[in-house]
Amino acid sequence: MYFTNKLLPAEIISALKKAEIISFFGEIPKGSLSLLKLWIVRVPQLDRQHYNTFKKVLEEINGEWDRSRDGHLFRFDPKDVLAEVISVERLPQRKPHDAFFTPEEVTEEIIFWADFSLL
Repeated sequence: MYFTNKLLPAEIISALKKAEIISFFGEIPKGSLSLLKLWIVRVPQLDRQHYNTFKKVLEEINGEWDRSRDGHLFRFDPKDVLAEVISVERLPQRKPHDAFFTPEEVTEEIIFWADFSLL
């Protein structure tokens, strides 16, 4: 992952360490028929200035605010990425994980339903 030269305040590093990460199966986009494994990161209480920085960190690593779930939604497990941000104490560059990998659950379902007799 690539990082900017901007150091994160100690309050943000502390909040990242305390962030609650919950995995669940949910729909993306809402209303679709497929359930995917997703993760929600919830922030501890922060003042407005620090919250905005915390929010920016999560958005830079592809977290999307989800009001109905009261947290930032991820389509991948953000633990390793957050641990790396904590270790270098710097703001990541914009969307370092902007890759569009097929989730494991979708791949397994495609393989299950595929008719390999046609090959």
